[in-house]
Amino acid sequence: MITFDIEGRYEKLIIVDGKSYVMLDYDGNIVIKGNTLRSRSTEPIFNTMLYNSCWHVLNEEPDKIRDEYDRVKDKIESKTVSVEEILKRENINMSLEEYRIKVASGNPPIAVYEAALSSDRAYSKGDVINTWIEEPEPVLKKYKTKPNEWVVPKGISSYLQIRNESEFNGNIYVHHYLDKLDNSIRSLIVVLGLEKFREMFPEISIRKPEQIKLIPVMGLERFNEEFPEFKWNDKALEKIPNNEGTGFYIEDGKLINNNQTYNT
Repeated sequence: MITFDIEGRYEKLIIVDGKSYVMLDYDGNIVIKGNTLRSRSTEPIFNTMLYNSCWHVLNEEPDKIRDEYDRVKDKIESKTVSVEEILKRENINMSLEEYRIKVASGNPPIAVYEAALSSDRAYSKGDVINTWIEEPEPVLKKYKTKPNEWVVPKGISSYLQIRNESEFNGNIYVHHYLDKLDNSIRSLIVVLGLEKFREMFPEISIRKPEQIKLIPVMGLERFNEEFPEFKWNDKALEKIPNNEGTGFYIEDGKLINNNQTYNT
């Protein structure tokens, strides 16, 4: 069951998951609830893209979501984002001395604390730090059948490339932010519907988290017909809590599919 903590009257509603939903009031204003579509720790450029995308869905113009995606992708690839768009805000939840002790005892480095350690500012527990991820230096890739070339490596750990706000130079890690872009747009997979999402974003893979969201909406039989390689079965499906199924909930033993907007 989904519980709404709202007051007033709203014209349309999108249920994204058990804790996230979007409402359109009669004055044309959007209200977004839940961290799935808006998070304080998410870079503003992605929050803005999802806000605009929800607006397009509520206004029955979902095809414009691809335009939003392409606009952000172009800014990332061309490295024309502003510092305000790309900064990530995170809390320092332990003292830097506590962090040093954890790392010394064998725990892996954590990006946000590495940024705090490298800063000129003396961060304390409870402080907020603004960071971004810089692109690593190119490496020489050797080939047997064609000339060698310098390429930017992929998958470098963020703790090695994290930088403070004051160090922003525009040289963002394109691969890192394109991954985050795809992850952001995946949150709309059930809102758009599987067919529409695949039509609009054929290059974006559907991973296990999206499968978990799609199965309750599509039904297990249909899902397995379209994705036989994932081999989901009834036993696996039983492990999925109701509130993990984006776009649905269970009421009086019935599956309520919210893969659309509703007039209220």
